[in-house]
Amino acid sequence: MNESNERWQRKDALMGLLFFSVGALAIVYAVLAMRNDMPGFLWGTAWIFGPICLLIGGNAILRSLLAK
Repeated sequence: MNESNERWQRKDALMGLLFFSVGALAIVYAVLAMRNDMPGFLWGTAWIFGPICLLIGGNAILRSLLAK
């Protein structure tokens, strides 16, 4: 969000895309680590962190695309 006028702008979609892609990669890592019998602390944090980043990124993308 731009600090100068406190409104969502189109350039905020890039930050949202970054969060969205990191979240998607974390989820893929968690699934692959679970399938390969890795210890829970390795994939457990990614399993929590991934969806949170995915939601933050998706929200930023949607709000910035709907901005005027």
